[in-house]
This record gives sequence, structure tokens and C-alpha cells, in this order.
Amino acid sequence: MRAGQGKGTYYKFSVDRKKDLEVIKLKNNFILGLGIGICVIAVYLMFKGWIETGVVILVIGIIMIGITATIKRKKK
Repeated sequence: MRAGQGKGTYYKFSVDRKKDLEVIKLKNNFILGLGIGICVIAVYLMFKGWIETGVVILVIGIIMIGITATIKRKKK
């Protein structure tokens, strides 16, 4: 179905759909890497004694990793 036809939500892709899917994959990998990096920083802060701040940042990192996993699972 082309963009603008039918009912409901539609996504407008460029002519090269394969390139669009690669961009989506790169964004998901970036979010995953960012989530892992945030978790590492949170653990470092907890070792330095900033327990409360570290826990909050760790939760944010885990949520980012969970979002990426959910997106990847839906794509399959």
C-alpha cells in the first residue's frame, strides 16, 4: 500500500526501502549502545558513593535497553 491510501496509520518510506530499514536498525543499535553506556556510568557512580543517583540512572539505562529489545522483537 502506498502512503496516503487506505485507513489508519501509514508510514512513508523513500524509494529505497532497504536503506530505510538499515537506518531504523542503526537507530535501534544506537539506543542499545547508549543504554549500555548509561548503565556502566551508573555502576561507576554507585561505586564512587552516589548510590541514589546511580540507581536512578541505572533504571533509565535498563528502560532504554528494554525499549530496544521490544522493538527488535516486534520486527521479527
